[in-house]
Amino acid sequence: MNYERRDQMKPEKLVISAFGPYAGRTEIDFTKLGGQGIYLITGDTGAGKTTIFDAITFALYGEASGQVRDSAMFRSKYAAEEIETYVEFLFSWRGKSYQVIRNPEYLARKKRGTGYTVRKSDATLVYPDERLPVTKAKEVTRAVTELLGLDYRQFTQIAMIAQGDFQKLLLAGTAQRGEIFRQLFHTELYQSLQLKLKDAVKMQWKQYDELRRSISQYLNGIRYGQEAEELTEKLEEMKKSGFDGRVVEGLELLLELTEREKEFLMQLEQKEKVLEESISESEKRLQKCMQKQELESSLRLQEEQREPLLQAAGKAEEERKKNPELQRKAEELEGEIRKIRERMERILRIETLGQKAEKLGEELEKVQKKCQEHTAQKEQLQRELDRFGALEAVREKYCGQLANLQEQADRLESAKDAYGTRMKKEAALTEKMRQLQEELDNRKEMLKKMGEEIEKSGDAGEIRLSLYQKKNNLTVQLNQAERLIEAKEEQSSLQKKLEFTTGRYLKARENYLPVKEAYEREFRLFLDTQAGILAEGLKEGMACPVCGSVHHPVLAEKCSEEISKESVDQKKAAADEAEKNVRNYSAMAGSLKEQLERLKKKAEQMEKDAGYHLEDAEWVKERLQKEIRTCGEELKKAEETLVQREKLVKAEEQKKAEQLQVEQLLHEQEKKMAEAQAQKSSAREILCQILGKMEKDEKRKSDSLKDSEVQELTVSAMKRLKSCTGEISEKKSAVEQEIQRREELKKEEGRLRAIVEQEKEKTVQLQAEKKSVEERIKEEQEKNGAESEREEILKEQILQKQEEQKKLKALQQKNQQEYEQILQKKAENEATIQTIRVQLEQLEDVNEEEILKEKSRMTEEKSQMAEEKKELYVRYSGNREIYDKVNVQRDLLEEVEKKYVWMKSLADTAGGNLNGKQKVELETYIQMAYFDRILRRANLRFMTMSSGQYELKRQKAPEDKKGKSGLELNVIDHYNGSERSVKTLSGGESFQASLSLALGLSDEIQANAGGICLEAMFVDEGFGSLDEEALEQAIKALGNLTQGNRSVGIISHVAELKERIENKIIVTKERGGEKLGSRIEII
Repeated sequence: MNYERRDQMKPEKLVISAFGPYAGRTEIDFTKLGGQGIYLITGDTGAGKTTIFDAITFALYGEASGQVRDSAMFRSKYAAEEIETYVEFLFSWRGKSYQVIRNPEYLARKKRGTGYTVRKSDATLVYPDERLPVTKAKEVTRAVTELLGLDYRQFTQIAMIAQGDFQKLLLAGTAQRGEIFRQLFHTELYQSLQLKLKDAVKMQWKQYDELRRSISQYLNGIRYGQEAEELTEKLEEMKKSGFDGRVVEGLELLLELTEREKEFLMQLEQKEKVLEESISESEKRLQKCMQKQELESSLRLQEEQREPLLQAAGKAEEERKKNPELQRKAEELEGEIRKIRERMERILRIETLGQKAEKLGEELEKVQKKCQEHTAQKEQLQRELDRFGALEAVREKYCGQLANLQEQADRLESAKDAYGTRMKKEAALTEKMRQLQEELDNRKEMLKKMGEEIEKSGDAGEIRLSLYQKKNNLTVQLNQAERLIEAKEEQSSLQKKLEFTTGRYLKARENYLPVKEAYEREFRLFLDTQAGILAEGLKEGMACPVCGSVHHPVLAEKCSEEISKESVDQKKAAADEAEKNVRNYSAMAGSLKEQLERLKKKAEQMEKDAGYHLEDAEWVKERLQKEIRTCGEELKKAEETLVQREKLVKAEEQKKAEQLQVEQLLHEQEKKMAEAQAQKSSAREILCQILGKMEKDEKRKSDSLKDSEVQELTVSAMKRLKSCTGEISEKKSAVEQEIQRREELKKEEGRLRAIVEQEKEKTVQLQAEKKSVEERIKEEQEKNGAESEREEILKEQILQKQEEQKKLKALQQKNQQEYEQILQKKAENEATIQTIRVQLEQLEDVNEEEILKEKSRMTEEKSQMAEEKKELYVRYSGNREIYDKVNVQRDLLEEVEKKYVWMKSLADTAGGNLNGKQKVELETYIQMAYFDRILRRANLRFMTMSSGQYELKRQKAPEDKKGKSGLELNVIDHYNGSERSVKTLSGGESFQASLSLALGLSDEIQANAGGICLEAMFVDEGFGSLDEEALEQAIKALGNLTQGNRSVGIISHVAELKERIENKIIVTKERGGEKLGSRIEII
């Protein structure tokens, strides 16, 4: 099914001017070759067939199609000086036409004056719509790349099948083919991943190894006992081997050992617990024995104390019966004391009221005295207030005068500021104009110097181009010298090989001669023996079995030495082998001699071309390298000078623009200066009018005064105004102080008036309160009567009564306490006796001596067990600590080991190092996918070219499993069903395979570029190795590429193609006359 693709790129017209071998303007109209099909580009060698594709690539990307051509070499050496070098390329893209014009950097004659100048590289891309053209070389390259979706590398790989390039890809191994694919498909990311995985595995192994050694050191510290002898033997054996490879097993044995030690420790603890219980039981029995003895002693003591307690109890009872009488006497004394106290309280109240009356009298006198003083102060203030008259009118007068003076001062200050501002502005503008004039003079001087420097560096471009060409020539000579050195080394190597092989030949010949003589001698003896055997039975008249004769004058005699046929065969085999060695070494020596002769002839021709002998090549190489370095340094300096010149030119243009800006600023400042002077004159006139009014000299004109005189008059007027204002302000301040004083006196007079009123009210209040207290004193004195004078006597009576009462209560309390204590002691004695008897009845009889012996034996056994337990615990805790530490590291070791295992597996997988499997790396695996797609596309052409005989196939099982694999290439021969290496193909078959592979790679790159289709392709050379049938098949395969609108250009010298291909571009080299260079003709 045919359909038109939108993303199509096809050339329409190419114009070449002074480019490569084309001296003049050459135009190629690709539309004349038809919309599709094959056309031939043919012509003389070096005429410029490949230059056509170079020109297309240069127009689009600014680079040649091959790496051997540099853009600086594109200027035609046949072109006239006035002809410009450029390439104009018109192509269609998505049905629209685009135009690219680009020129390289080259040395051209100056349009004005004499000499040469460097024409900078430049480019222009013209769009088919209203978009503005793209200019500048780099910008055009970027725009073309974005437009086509292909960069320079992709375009050259898709559009140009270069001569010899894809033969390398066909015959390359996995490593070389992988490097090519890495550049084409950018698979270096996967290579980087492989290397990172490899480094990570190394780091992980280091961590794993360190943990493994650390665990072995811990396990060497294990201690043993007699708890598990079989485990001890195994652990001791592992210790001797350093637990090498048995860390986990050792850890498991250690765990079992600690478990047994723990179990044995628990058993000891259980035994110790039983002993402690037995010892505790013995101690309890001893305590009961001691307790019985103590109880018997206590019983005897309590029985002895019982009789005295009974007698003391009777006596205490008699004394206790006297307590009611003592209580009655104490109550009577309490009533008498209460009456005496009431009489004393009344006396105290009378004294308190008297003291209060005295205080009130004193306070009343003070208040009356203060009231009189405040009344006198109030009258004095009133007399002072009467002295102040009408001060407000005087203050208003002074305020009016100050306002008038302030108004005059404000007007004068405003006029003075305006005049001063105009003067400052005029001075600033004057200074600014002076600075601008200085800057303008400096810039003119700087531009003059820059012009001189630019003039000095005018020949930098010519020098750089000359040095560049010189360096290229020296590089070519250096390559020639290096080839001579290689030829010399190869000649020396072949000479050594020839001498070695000749020596081996002579030695083999020496060995061969005695072996040959031995064989011939033994063979003759064998024949003589056979003849003797036959002659033994012959008689006269009998036919000889050898010759048939019946007469036997002399019969052969049987050899005395018996020779077997096997011995003869062995000698013959040895002679044949020796003869074979001689022939081989002779052939090898002959071949090496021929190679040496050819190499000598080649070296002679190279010496003739170079102009010096082979022995001088090393010296020439060193000289050329030195000259190239010197030329490079000079070229670098020339480029730096050229760059500096460009910077100076740009700086000169910038300085000129800045000078114009300064001149404009100076002109603007002059305008501002005129305006400022006019404003200053106006301000001066206003200021002089104000001064005239103040001095009452209005006839004085401002024109008759200088600026300094105006300023002096202004300062003098300001001083006078300030002096008048100060005098009036002082008078006003004095009046305001008098008014403020009057107000303060009024406030003080009011305050004193209020105080006097308050003091009068307080006097009345105190008089009333004093009268009330005096009346209460009188009442209390009437109640107490004449006994008020016996207070000391009453106090003494109270003390006596209280002392008697205290003694009665103490005696009463003492009797009661003694009685209760006697009763309590009696009850405790009886209870103790009863308790002891009950306890004695409950206690059994025991043998104290036997109990002590048993306890001593169990205590000794416990001590021994404690020592054993301590020793076992030390071993257990140490071993357990080792196990815990190792176990923590074991978990880490298992984690690290697990990580190391999967990381190594991943790294081995990515690096192609899996045992028993192909060495296919991750990057190679990715490249295999590209390679398989390339081969599917390539086989479509290869099957056609080989008439169905051959098909390319990626090798599945490599012959060498130790090396890298995955990208090896085989060929299937469908005629005999065999599969073999592509290196076995003939020259013509290899070309077919290479061309098919190149076309398949081109298709794959186009697919990876987003399905972009180039409707033009160029195939450069290689058809000369094909026979007629293979050539027909190749043309047929290329013809299939032209389906749709694609055209294929074949660059070739093969004469048969001229007859087979109708459309042709013939490139002819002009060799004489005025028309030098190449020309193109389309047929």
